[in-house]
Amino acid sequence: MQQSLYFTRGYANGKKSMEALPAIISGLPALMDNPYITSPYNSNIITSIPIVLEKYNYDSYFFHGGVNGTMGFDNYSKAAGIDNYMGINEYIGRKADFDGHWGIFDEPYLQYVADVLDTVSSSFFAGIFTLSSHHPYKIPEQYTDSFPKGEFPILESVAYADNALRKFFKYAKQMKWYKNTLFVLTADHTAQSYTKDYSNIHGNYRIPMVFFDPRNPRLKGAKEHVVQQTDIFPSIIDYLKLNDSIVSY
Repeated sequence: MQQSLYFTRGYANGKKSMEALPAIISGLPALMDNPYITSPYNSNIITSIPIVLEKYNYDSYFFHGGVNGTMGFDNYSKAAGIDNYMGINEYIGRKADFDGHWGIFDEPYLQYVADVLDTVSSSFFAGIFTLSSHHPYKIPEQYTDSFPKGEFPILESVAYADNALRKFFKYAKQMKWYKNTLFVLTADHTAQSYTKDYSNIHGNYRIPMVFFDPRNPRLKGAKEHVVQQTDIFPSIIDYLKLNDSIVSY
């Protein structure tokens, strides 16, 4: 975050993982009782970051280390114009990388994502959904007692996910695509609160929102104005200076 532009008042547009993808990738917030992905409208024509970028010869990927079809991510990927949905069926790695519950542990999965992207010859959009910080918050055995456990089980898994992300960036720096990539880091939704600052309606939706460009030292520092997941889609299109029209909330 210290090398990035980040927002201290970033908010999720929902409380479920299924609500996050349409908000982040399509600029479509959770406005109904049911998530868009499982609603009667999920076959409607929508726009998205990949659909816009396809006109500029970008390939698109969505990496999800979980079981293919979980939460309808594969079907949403099709609707959002994503060329390649990569679930656990496509994963190339050790059986020990499977956490026994959700899918592939974050550290090996992020390394795998970097390797796959290094084989892409064109410009690309890649969405990555990590899962180690989801219940039951399991981390690999080799990291037993390596991270602070804190008051809630999720905190140890968040520390593991943070370390996995640190190793991903260290590894990705060696890749040819690294310096030409805008990285956007955010959360799908919040978990339980354990401090007074987050035990309120604002804290129930506050998430990290980070923009990092290795080649742009001006994209740095903290901003305090309110932003939300649906701001990511138009922000990316604007940052790429694409003269295009989009539909976004």
